[in-house]
Amino acid sequence: MPYIDVDLSDFDTDELVEELELRGQEAPLADIEQLRAIFTAMQLNKQEEAWNLMRTYVCDKTGRVL
Repeated sequence: MPYIDVDLSDFDTDELVEELELRGQEAPLADIEQLRAIFTAMQLNKQEEAWNLMRTYVCDKTGRVL
């Protein structure tokens, strides 16, 4: 299959997220929000909250339960 040269700047974020979802892939924006929440909890020295958020994130990504 030949490769087609595509400029991603021709698409807006919503179109890219929609395409990922159509392909059955999780939009990376969700990852960014989860990671920001983890970082914020750590920054505010909320260790238990940060640990719980990290645990949830790892379980979501691996499909395994800790």
